[in-house]
Amino acid sequence: MNNLKRLGLLAGILILLSTLMACPSEEGSDADLADDSGNLKFSWYVGYDWWSPPNAWGVDVVSAWLKENKKVDIEWVSPSGSGGDKLNLMIATGDLTDVICLDRGAKVASLIDAGLLLPLDPYLDSMPNLKKYVGTVNLELLRYKDGKLYQFPNWYISPDATSGNGNAGWAINTKVYKELGSPSIGTYDELEAYLEKVAAKFPDMVPLEVGDGFQAKTLVFRGMGEQLFSYMDNLLGTPKDGKFTKMFKDPNVRDTFSYLSRLMRKGLMTQDVFAQTRDQVMEKLVNGQIAVVTSWDFGNMIKSANDNNKIDVNLYDVIAPPHRAGIDGEQVTLAGYATLGWNVNVFTKNAEPRIKEILAYLDWSTGEEGQRALVYGPKGFFWDEMDENGIPYWNAKYENASDQERQQSRIFNWNWVGNTSWVDKTKVAANLRLPADKRDKMVEWQGRVLWKYVRNENEFAYDKPDPASDLGQVNTIIADFYDQALADALFASSDAEVIKILDQTQEEMDKEGYQKFLDYHNNEWSKRKALLQSLAEKAN
Repeated sequence: MNNLKRLGLLAGILILLSTLMACPSEEGSDADLADDSGNLKFSWYVGYDWWSPPNAWGVDVVSAWLKENKKVDIEWVSPSGSGGDKLNLMIATGDLTDVICLDRGAKVASLIDAGLLLPLDPYLDSMPNLKKYVGTVNLELLRYKDGKLYQFPNWYISPDATSGNGNAGWAINTKVYKELGSPSIGTYDELEAYLEKVAAKFPDMVPLEVGDGFQAKTLVFRGMGEQLFSYMDNLLGTPKDGKFTKMFKDPNVRDTFSYLSRLMRKGLMTQDVFAQTRDQVMEKLVNGQIAVVTSWDFGNMIKSANDNNKIDVNLYDVIAPPHRAGIDGEQVTLAGYATLGWNVNVFTKNAEPRIKEILAYLDWSTGEEGQRALVYGPKGFFWDEMDENGIPYWNAKYENASDQERQQSRIFNWNWVGNTSWVDKTKVAANLRLPADKRDKMVEWQGRVLWKYVRNENEFAYDKPDPASDLGQVNTIIADFYDQALADALFASSDAEVIKILDQTQEEMDKEGYQKFLDYHNNEWSKRKALLQSLAEKAN
């Protein structure tokens, strides 16, 4: 197994090996991906602190099927709790895995500049699925400044998609909601009134849970206007009339901080907002101690709370996002997506002897046949037939399986070249075919509510300043000011004090070179929009 056994990179990357590139059809078809020498073996490093292989390769039904039928044998390398440190060690020692999954941006650039990665251009015509599903626009956006393509994306979205993925949302405790008369909570004024009723009738309950890391700050901001994105906390500036402007002078930002401060003063939201852990939030959810919750991660929080609570079968249910009165609630943005997806896989020079075979496997994996195997499992396990669109029908074994049995099957766990547009379309359709009591609640929420409020953010998906540069250091300083202003404003004694805090913070930020920081964003944003326009014109 080649040297790449510890790489710490950040991102998630999976899908692996396979030989024989032979004459691939448009779908890569059922071609055997191994050559005469036997199994394709390669190593894959997923550089996120939180990730580790769910089990040894070949133990679960999915990886066992891939090992036997596609002749791939993957050595998954765990970051052991520190993805960045492990990757740096791998680079320093030259002990790199064949494939590395990490975030786009500075780290990928540093690997390219160091001459450690292989460009994919010589093999691009042999990857029909990559070209078809990732698409020309995305492939061009992924090219490095030298004009070469080094990155194979994960959980990418078709460039012409009208909606994207996302798990951010709002949910209510249905038991409490019914006891309080099921009032309207569509606007922020109505939400505040409802939280006051909760506090009065259920004094031991948390009226509004804001999540670990204070997730509510961004989600509340997004509801202050139509089609607002996450630039407040991600880019530390807010656009107006085509240019990034001073964040704390933006009325939507000021109203967001004032609203959250007022909820804190009234005791209507989590009081230990900056200290609580994810486990503590989950404990409150499972015990039914929360009336309303907003979160980026419904899949692993709200659904898990429903699965594990002892109070009601489906204690929590998703709702449309509350928003400022007077705006079109259908135009609120819960989450943004870039069609480039979550992260990327890159290929080190250690992989050169088997790069064709590795790419053949990944190309097969990201196509419909590979995604079916990785998302639904092999035919005959949880599905036996599929419709004319290639969407499987879940079988009785799947219907009657417990959540634990479904999780232990590892379907979905090995998909590190996720084809979002295909997977999302098919999983919603497949889920709706099941009896109501057998459906995956998260998938139902996504199709019914969450994805209606997700917008394309490609124009903002450009790289931030290099952390080591002067502007990168300004970025760090501005981020610190932002965090401090949020904490100070949250515990302010009045709305007037909130505004005073924001004004004073803005003055301090200006002294630290904030305008140069905004100029950088304006320049990068302008270039990004011009590039997107150019690619769109070429596509037409």
